[in-house]
Amino acid sequence: MVKIMPAIRCPYCGGDFWLDPKIAGADVACPHCKGRMIVEKTGTGEFFVERTHPNYYEDVEECEKLLTEVEKESIREAALCIGAGAYTAAEFMVCRALESIARRITGKDNFKEAIDALDGIEKYVLDYFRHVRNKLAHPEKISTKEDAESTYYMGIRLMKEILKKQSES
Repeated sequence: MVKIMPAIRCPYCGGDFWLDPKIAGADVACPHCKGRMIVEKTGTGEFFVERTHPNYYEDVEECEKLLTEVEKESIREAALCIGAGAYTAAEFMVCRALESIARRITGKDNFKEAIDALDGIEKYVLDYFRHVRNKLAHPEKISTKEDAESTYYMGIRLMKEILKKQSES
C-alpha cells in the first residue's frame, strides 16, 4: 500500500506544500513563509490545519504599503513569537514596531515623546503601551500568552489608527 502525501495549504500565505502523513499531529512550518501550524488527521482521513499564531498577512494587509520594512518585520516576528510561546519577545516586537511608526510620524526621538505627540488617539490605548514598555524594561517581568495576544491585537489596531490619521492629513 502506497501512502500518498497530502497537499497542505498554508493558512498564512496560502501556499501549498506536501506533507508526509507520518508527521500528522505535529507542529510544522510552511516552507514558503515559515508560518507554524498544527496539522492533524481527522477520522475521515482528511487533514485539518490550524495556525499557531496570529495571521500577520490578514492583520496588516490593508496598511502594509504604509509600513517600512523594519516595521513589517517587527510585526511579523511578533506574530511568530506568539506561536513559539515567546510572549515577552512578542510584546517587545509590537512595541518596537509602534515606536518606529510613532517616531516616523511625529519626528520625535524617543518612544515616550512620540507616543505623547500622537494626536487624536484615545488616552487609555497610549497608557496601555506605556505600561507594556515599562514592564518590558524590567527583567523580572515575564509576559503571558494573554499579555502577548492583547498587546499584538491592540498594537495592530493602534498602528492602523495612526496610519489612517496620517494618510488623512
